[in-house]
Amino acid sequence: MPRMSQEKEQLKVSTNIEGTPVCIVRDAKPERIIRIYQQWHRPAEAPCDSGRTYYKIRTSKGIICDIYRESLSHAWHISQVYG
Repeated sequence: MPRMSQEKEQLKVSTNIEGTPVCIVRDAKPERIIRIYQQWHRPAEAPCDSGRTYYKIRTSKGIICDIYRESLSHAWHISQVYG
């Protein structure tokens, strides 16, 4: 069952040259992204909103989660953890 994050957990994310995430750091521990199941974009809903690009991923530690990147700030967050 999916678990929503109670607060926006900011992530440190490394990307490849195309901007696709390849590694995340949670709790000061790096986890390689071994699979991207899905990618989608949510456009801005208000003038102060920047829109987001979401990725459903699996990490090297077996965690499946949704992460997203804010279009304006380029900050990465985790939004949902499965299992």
